[in-house]
Amino acid sequence: MNKYFLSLLIILSQVVIFKSYGTAIDNPYHKVISKFVEHKVFSGTVLVANKGNIVFERGYGLANETWQVPNSVQTKFNIGSLTKSMTALLVIKLVQEGKLSLTDTIDKYLHYLPEEKSKKITIQDLLGHRSGLPRQFSLPGWKSGKFDRFNNKVEYAKLIGELELIAEPGKQYQYTNLGYFLLGLIVEEVTKTTFESAFDQTILALLHMNNTGTFAYKKIVKEHATGYRIAKNGGYQRPSFLNIEFLFWAEGNVYSTVGDILKFEQALYQNTILDEKHRSILLSEENNFSWSVQPWKVNENAKELSSISWGGEIPGYSSFLLRLTDQQNTIIILSNNAINEVEKRRLASELTAVLYDEESSLSKIPLSFILTKALYNNQLDKKITGLEKQVQNYTIDESLATMGLQLMWGGELTKAISLLSFNAKILPDSPLAHDSLAKALAENMQFGKSLKSAKQAAKLLPSNQYLKNEVERLRTKIITRQH
Repeated sequence: MNKYFLSLLIILSQVVIFKSYGTAIDNPYHKVISKFVEHKVFSGTVLVANKGNIVFERGYGLANETWQVPNSVQTKFNIGSLTKSMTALLVIKLVQEGKLSLTDTIDKYLHYLPEEKSKKITIQDLLGHRSGLPRQFSLPGWKSGKFDRFNNKVEYAKLIGELELIAEPGKQYQYTNLGYFLLGLIVEEVTKTTFESAFDQTILALLHMNNTGTFAYKKIVKEHATGYRIAKNGGYQRPSFLNIEFLFWAEGNVYSTVGDILKFEQALYQNTILDEKHRSILLSEENNFSWSVQPWKVNENAKELSSISWGGEIPGYSSFLLRLTDQQNTIIILSNNAINEVEKRRLASELTAVLYDEESSLSKIPLSFILTKALYNNQLDKKITGLEKQVQNYTIDESLATMGLQLMWGGELTKAISLLSFNAKILPDSPLAHDSLAKALAENMQFGKSLKSAKQAAKLLPSNQYLKNEVERLRTKIITRQH
């Protein structure tokens, strides 16, 4: 009896510690996240859990800048391509039920696509980004906003079918949204209902994910965070309109909370939706069904942890789910200031360091933190000039290239080129730095300078076929323009 009460006392004391620990100012998780918030790198909500039990959760920044409404654990965020992981779960559920087969070719369901392509592409190819389809940016008129009011899914699928394949189906991994758009149509064909209804019935209802749904521009979603990006003249602004509910449909159009994402993540340990056999198929390292299965290391000296992860970015929003499966630890990051891929992985690593009592990598402030805050304060060029002889005081990594490309995609070409030129200067031996600069210069129609940067990237990584192809593409572009 005494042992029973002692055990109960220990359990209760741990629960109390977690609850108070999650709100205390000196909480190590809070301290880590605060550094990202202070430099305008992160605004959103974070959750850390062990075996489904929440260790820490808290909102940071504002869900709405106009009304000064803070983010909280109840705030709903668009999760972008984390939607693909849910769509993959739905498709594998249909496979488990015998309504689909991974080896089915898509002509069986999408008869309006060109047969010479659809008879080669399988369900498995679409799920694993091996369909040979390019990214959506290849669609004629994408950059000019042709599809901002487009709403016919079959006609859109036909346009996808007209695109030239960039690889033989099943042979090469090429991340693309277009494959998951087609999967949404296949789900509708098989279930004889809308994708949204199938998604709700198969996943949301079963897991009691009551704060999750599909986004629509006209739909009122209570406690939904407004998405922001840094404005041209500093501060935040809303991104330009994008037809998200159509263009990012089955591949990126879900909103959720950290609590609901935890329910989804925990279901991947259980037989609630999939049996063990089909969970193994979904989470297979070889399949790459919109899940990344690879070792996770906090730093060079830390031990490797088994992990499964995926994330998403969509204008104004970003998400990341990290499953540390060795001890069933979970980290969920939802953002409404579009924290980029490098920074959210950095944040996840810092939170992992706290979980596993590993050394932090933030002994030096990342240079990207300083420049993100400079962007927010509209002082980028001034800050770059002042930093040129001080870069050794900061951590320098891929994040500057990612920042520059985000600026380019957001239409801030001048700032993108300024940042990426600085990045190539301080990282002269980085192929990524030169390749990113080449992209921005090409976007600004400076093809001669772009070719020079592309050649430097290819010189640094001579075995990389992609970089070789970029050099040839730019050469062809220059020759074509001269004639």
